[in-house]
Amino acid sequence: SVNDNGGVQAGDGNSYMIEVIKENDSYDPGKTPALAQKLVEQDGVFAIVGTIGTENNLAIRDYLNDNCVPNIALATGSTNWGDADQYPWYISGLPSYALEANYWVDYIAETNPEAKIAILFQDDDFGTAYRDALEKAVERSNNDDGTNMEVVAEQGYNPLSGTTTEAAVTQLSTSGADTFVVGISGTPCPQTLTFIPETWDPTTFISVTCAGNTAMSIAGPAAEGVIQAQVTLDPADPADADQPAIQQFREQGAAVGLDEGQLDGGITSIGWNFGQFFELGLTETEVVERAEIMNALYSLDTGAFGLIRPEIEIITDGAEDPWAVEGFRIAQRKAEGGWEELAPVTNRNGESNELAG
Repeated sequence: SVNDNGGVQAGDGNSYMIEVIKENDSYDPGKTPALAQKLVEQDGVFAIVGTIGTENNLAIRDYLNDNCVPNIALATGSTNWGDADQYPWYISGLPSYALEANYWVDYIAETNPEAKIAILFQDDDFGTAYRDALEKAVERSNNDDGTNMEVVAEQGYNPLSGTTTEAAVTQLSTSGADTFVVGISGTPCPQTLTFIPETWDPTTFISVTCAGNTAMSIAGPAAEGVIQAQVTLDPADPADADQPAIQQFREQGAAVGLDEGQLDGGITSIGWNFGQFFELGLTETEVVERAEIMNALYSLDTGAFGLIRPEIEIITDGAEDPWAVEGFRIAQRKAEGGWEELAPVTNRNGESNELAG
């Protein structure tokens, strides 16, 4: 849509048309390096934007860093992206998973200070980031705030195993936990909600990566009541329909042929956010060069971009604070769809790396 309006108005006063070249690694980190090399060495891309997956980005991290190619708006909140001193050509488009886990624990501590917690985590960097941060946050809260929370059971899940999470959920349901944290992604996440037995009624928290409308539709009635730490406006939520950012997304998305399912599903909106983050970098840079756009993205002090909730501040400070998004609200899924706010947005700028350690 920016090209239809004359291109991005960059900070140097010029307009730049954007050409998008897409490659699909099928979420297979074994395929990512060759595709990244093609984009850089054959296509001559200025930057790579929105690469999905922690392992996929790790597979090309040294190559892009050594060649000084920006990798912007990574579709992963792994704590690996907090090391901007060593890897200055990377910046995540998601908040830190560790910070997200701390928001969960803060809410649990306030509402159920003696919670017994069961964790289902994806057995890779994605899931262990949630598990480790949650365990540390529980310990910190118990020591500092006098809560008495306890992680009573954990189960790992290998997404490449070809199995479902049903057996793990059944095992966790016998643990005596009254709180259930689902730290997995993709289709197995909403499927997990359908495996919770009727005899177990825990307060359930899900990753921000599986809270989109498509995922919630997979869960069906089992999605009712689940809680997320929410960063973005939801195109499918009537409560957000009047937000200017949602109206712009829907109008411009429809203009390029996206149907209602694509607009509401939660996948297209993530891509929109990543594109808006790249655009923000261009508008903030004084010289449109690779190093300058990274400098601009690592020195932000602005309001929300794309579909980020408008109360969230976008602040970065180089290696001291390399995370652009560090605000969440706590929201609960309603039976009729959409989300009810349980706790308003708070911003914890500069805390992501500390809470991951």
